[in-house]
Amino acid sequence: MKAKKKPDFDVINDKLAEARKFLSELRQHNRLQGRPERPSPDNFLYNLSAFLTAARSISELIERTVKQNWKNDLTEPEKALHQWFRSTRKQSVHHGRIETIREAKEVPVRFDPSAYSHRPPHNFSFSQSMFGEAYTYAETYYFRFCGKKREVVELCEEYIALLSRVVANLANG
Repeated sequence: MKAKKKPDFDVINDKLAEARKFLSELRQHNRLQGRPERPSPDNFLYNLSAFLTAARSISELIERTVKQNWKNDLTEPEKALHQWFRSTRKQSVHHGRIETIREAKEVPVRFDPSAYSHRPPHNFSFSQSMFGEAYTYAETYYFRFCGKKREVVELCEEYIALLSRVVANLANG
């Protein structure tokens, strides 16, 4: 009788690292808001799509190589989170865009004007109030999750934490 081989978690951990990389890009996009040279909104959506794909790969790899019914061990809120991300990734792949709520608010500009004295960077945008204060707009992206508006990066962090915990529990056996 052949002994059951312990699953190789290298590929799953690579996908976790990939998802974390795209989550890091989403965080960086948020950090650059409020600057006059903030990144294009398309960059956020591209990285979100990549995050969703990498995260979906993790759950598929778990099902195929480690434990087919791993979702049975989740709490009801965790199951809802997993199912929501799965559906959102499916929507992204089959319908093109990810449904988000994008809100902009006026914020003081965080920049050194002397750094832009010769040529403003691409996507440069700020205004001046009647009191002489420079301001721009910071955009924040939200999902509608379980009837509530949730910040995209926060919800992605929650999901990657769930997947990381599942992988760690399965690896430790």
